[in-house]
Amino acid sequence: MSLAEVARLGGPRAFVGNRSSHRPRPPSLRTTLSAFRSAAGWLPLIPYLGLGAVLALVTGTITGDAWSRVGNAYYVLFSRDPHLAAIGFVWNPLPSLVELPLLPFAALWPALVDRGFAGNLMSAVFMAIAVRQLWLWLADLAVRTPVRLALTLAFAVHPLIVIYGANGMSEAPFLCFLIVAGRWFSKWLASPSVRALATTGTALAFAYFTRYEAVAAIGAVALATLAVSYVRAGGSRRDRRLMAVADCALVAAPPVAALIAWSAASLIIVGSPFETFTSVYGGSSQIRLGIDYIREATGQGTSAGLVYLAQQLLGLEPLLPFIALAAAAVALARRDPRLIAVLAVLGSVLAFSVGLFVAGSSFGWLRFSITAVPLAVMCAGVIVAEQPSAIARPRPLRTRVRGAIGRVLAAGIVALALIGVPWSLTTVFDQRLAREEAPQLAGLVAGDAVVPHERLEVRLAGDVARYLDSQALPRGSVVVDVALGFWVVLQSRDPQQFVITPDRDFPAIVADPGAFEARYLLVSPAQGAGTFGAIERFHPGLYATGAGMATLVKEFGEPGVSGLSWRLYRVDR
Repeated sequence: MSLAEVARLGGPRAFVGNRSSHRPRPPSLRTTLSAFRSAAGWLPLIPYLGLGAVLALVTGTITGDAWSRVGNAYYVLFSRDPHLAAIGFVWNPLPSLVELPLLPFAALWPALVDRGFAGNLMSAVFMAIAVRQLWLWLADLAVRTPVRLALTLAFAVHPLIVIYGANGMSEAPFLCFLIVAGRWFSKWLASPSVRALATTGTALAFAYFTRYEAVAAIGAVALATLAVSYVRAGGSRRDRRLMAVADCALVAAPPVAALIAWSAASLIIVGSPFETFTSVYGGSSQIRLGIDYIREATGQGTSAGLVYLAQQLLGLEPLLPFIALAAAAVALARRDPRLIAVLAVLGSVLAFSVGLFVAGSSFGWLRFSITAVPLAVMCAGVIVAEQPSAIARPRPLRTRVRGAIGRVLAAGIVALALIGVPWSLTTVFDQRLAREEAPQLAGLVAGDAVVPHERLEVRLAGDVARYLDSQALPRGSVVVDVALGFWVVLQSRDPQQFVITPDRDFPAIVADPGAFEARYLLVSPAQGAGTFGAIERFHPGLYATGAGMATLVKEFGEPGVSGLSWRLYRVDR
């Protein structure tokens, strides 16, 4: 570079200045606050994960359904016949798929599998994300920060939310995807965009991959999109119909594709598109098996059943009907369509669960009403939502007085939403209304003074696993149905010794174990869930007598008690 060019650029000082201008600047206050808010968004993960660690690692209180989902992922990688289809088609695959990458680390930390802690990690992360998304949804409604914080806490610390954020069940990811879908559908209702509809549909697709109840939200959102798009579209009737159909197709395409893909894979691999309805292991089969217990416990099919359901719902959110009606009145007065998102996504799933119970197709578990919690919070959010224009500019005295009255009313609505937190404590400890949760919580509070049934199952299955491991058996020696015996397989240090239900040669081996050099059959009593065990179905009377083909080697636990008794039979050659 010539001296003239240097001079034209401002001389040597210019180069010094340029060099100093590239020095790193300290972060601004705005950047620091943004980073703090991002980190604070993960604070709910701490209590959820902490409680999950206490349940799984300290007390050994492991929820069977959650642990079995860990098992579905485990069989894909570590069974005698590892393959992706081992994840199973009775239940939706997403929770197990999320847990799948964690399981190789069980070589370093076995508790991920033999205590099912991978499931607790999964639910804690998803529930923390759900809290964050609900916070952002309230922000989209322009709810003031103190009110938003209170409403978010009303969701995040609700006892049922804390429990299912910690225990590894699928409710956490399901709620997470529903809240994401509701938030983006609310955005579309406020300001139409392709991105908002596409994100809504994608979230609903993931919700379907998590739980089948998502079909209610899929249908409700599709219908709401069709109606809203037609009403607000311009042009002729034909143009409005085309716009409505296009928007409906956009939001429905991802979840419909998910439904078709999952059903087609199930049909191709196992011969049925909906195994949850047709499989002996599915929900429909389990409900038929336990119908007498359900009716006795809930009064299902009678007026007592409706009372029971109302007690569950009002036990979780006692003021939900009032808050929902108030939200509807406010939304109509303001002509605010965003309440439609709350009702279409969350309300539809709750209504679907209620309908299943009334129709006699549900166990009536308390967790099936879990969407009542975010539904109450978001209805309250609609009521206290501020108008952005009113926030942005100075207001005259009359408007300020009206605003003060509004803030008092907002505080009242928030107080009503928060009532559900202490009120629901009595519900989740109620052995009649919370038939799954109350025994576990009683055991958690009382320690070994009250031992839940599932904790006893875990301990007994651990004894069985340790005994089998001590025998140093060759590969494929023990035949067990993991729909019942996952407790044993997941606590064993040698999964290769088992022939399990997902193995592609399982039907042939269980039909003639001696021909395939299987040495033992591990079975539980043929009562309760044990009545649909594959080994007992192939060889009726095996648990009781050996069915003329096997000799009893060892018995574990309490004879004849389902879940607390196992018999190991040696196959007669």
